[in-house]
Amino acid sequence: MTNKSIPPSVQHWFTQLLTEITPTEQEQKHLSTIIQKITDIIQNSIPSKNIKINFITPQGSTGIKDTALRNASDIDLFIGLDPSMLGDVINLSKSKIRNHIRELFKNLITDWLIPELKRHQIQNPVKNYAEHPYISAKYQGIDLDIVFCFDISEKFLFTKGLLTAVDRTPHHSRYICQHMTDTQRNEVRILKFLFQKFHCYGDKSAVGRSGFLGYIAELLIVQYDTVWNLMWRFTELESSVLFLTPLNPELKNPYHNLTIEAARKRYFRDDFLVIIDPTDLHRNVGSSVSIRAYRLIRHEFQHFLSNPYPEFFIKDSLPSIRSIDLDLDYTLSNFFYTEFKTTDYAHYTKFRDKLYSAMDKFINQASQEVTLEPRFEQVTGELLFDASKGEFVLAFFTTTPQISKEFIRRGPKANGHAHVDKFRAKHPQAYISDGIWCTIKERKYVYFNDLMKNYFSNIQITNLEITDTGKATDEKYSELAGQSMANLALNILPFEFLKKKF
Repeated sequence: MTNKSIPPSVQHWFTQLLTEITPTEQEQKHLSTIIQKITDIIQNSIPSKNIKINFITPQGSTGIKDTALRNASDIDLFIGLDPSMLGDVINLSKSKIRNHIRELFKNLITDWLIPELKRHQIQNPVKNYAEHPYISAKYQGIDLDIVFCFDISEKFLFTKGLLTAVDRTPHHSRYICQHMTDTQRNEVRILKFLFQKFHCYGDKSAVGRSGFLGYIAELLIVQYDTVWNLMWRFTELESSVLFLTPLNPELKNPYHNLTIEAARKRYFRDDFLVIIDPTDLHRNVGSSVSIRAYRLIRHEFQHFLSNPYPEFFIKDSLPSIRSIDLDLDYTLSNFFYTEFKTTDYAHYTKFRDKLYSAMDKFINQASQEVTLEPRFEQVTGELLFDASKGEFVLAFFTTTPQISKEFIRRGPKANGHAHVDKFRAKHPQAYISDGIWCTIKERKYVYFNDLMKNYFSNIQITNLEITDTGKATDEKYSELAGQSMANLALNILPFEFLKKKF
C-alpha cells in the first residue's frame, strides 16, 4: 500500500510537537553523566574475579535506542553477566536454574551493589522484585533501575531460550538500533506522546490493564515508517499478523499463511493483537495490549484523519466526572467508585493485577444472581491509579443503579421430571409460567452502591486497604476518584455496549 502524503499543516504540527517533546541537549548530557558515574561505580568495585561482566549498558528509550521524551527520562542500566558464571547449573532443570539465578542476583545486590551505591551517596537504593531482584534508586532527580541479565548470544536465544526474562532486552535494543533511522526515532517520540495523551501507554495505562509499550511503538514505526502512515493503516493491526524481519534473517516466517484468527487459535489464544517479537518468533509482544486501548487509539486516529486539528497535540490531565458532558443515556447516578491505598511497598503491577481480578469477579457477581437471573444491568468497570502515591481507584458503571426488591427465580420445565420435586419442596409457593416452574425471590441488595461496599469490604488484598467508597453524586470524593469515573465515561463506555460504533 502506498504511503499517503502528509499535509503541510499536519507536518508543521508534528515538527512543532517535536520541539516540545525531544530531550534537550542539556538533559541528554545530564543523563550521560549519570550513566557514566554509575557505570564507573560498578566497574571499579567488582568484589570478585568470579563475577564476570560482559557489558554495562543503558537499555530502554533513554539508552542506546534514544527514543525518550523530554522530562520523562529514567535510566535502565543493564549489567550483562557471562553465562559461564552458572557453571554446571546451566544443565539443571529450568526451575533450579531460575532459583539459582534469583539467589545469585539477590546476593550481588545485597552484599555488593546496594552498599557500594550508598557509599557514593546514591539516593535510596532498594532491592525490588520482578521475576528476579533488581535495584531501584534515584540520583540527581533521575529514576534509576539497575538490572542484572545474562549476555546470551543470538544462537543461544534461538536454540535454548532465555535464562531470565530480561535477557532479550539487549537484543531488543540492538534490533531497534539496526533497523531505525534518526528520523524514525522522532516518529517514535510522536507516537509515544499520542499514546500517553490518550492514557493508553505502558503498564500504567488508564484504559485497559495495559496499553502500548515503548517497544511496540518502536516496532510500529520500523514497520510503517511514520506516524502519519501508521494512522492510515492502523486497522491492519486487528486484521493481520504483524511480522517484522527477524533478528536472525535466516529464520522463516512461521505465520506466513495464517490469518490472525488462525494464529490466535493455534499460537496466541486470547490475544487480540499479534505483533511478533523479531528477536523471539514464539513471543507475541502485542499480547499485553488491551483491546480497550486499541479501540480508543483507533477511534482517535480515525477522528483526526477525518478532520485534522492542532488541539490533537495538546496533552491534558484526565478531568473529573463532574466537569464533563455525559451521554444523554446516563447521568452521575450511574457511576460508582471504590478507593484503595497501599499500606506497605510492593510493585504497583501486583496491586494492579489483583484489583483487576477483584473487579472482574465483582462485575460477574453484580451482573447476575447466584441462580443466574439478571441483576444489575450492563455493569462495567476500570482501574485508575497513581503508583507514586500508592493510590488505586476502581470505577464502576451500571445502567440500573437501583433494581426491584423481588425477582422471578426460574426453575425446571413443568413437563420435566428431573429436579421438579426438589424445586417445589424448596419453594412451596412455586407456580408455572410459560411452561417453567417459577418462584418469587427477595434480593438482599437493591442498590448497586450497597452491593459494591459489601463486596469490597469482604475481600482481603495484602498491603492494600479501602479508604473510601461512593458514587458520582456524592458531595465530595478525591481527585483520583473523580478522574477514574470520568475515564470510564470518556474512554471506555463509548466503545463498549452503550454504542455499537465498533
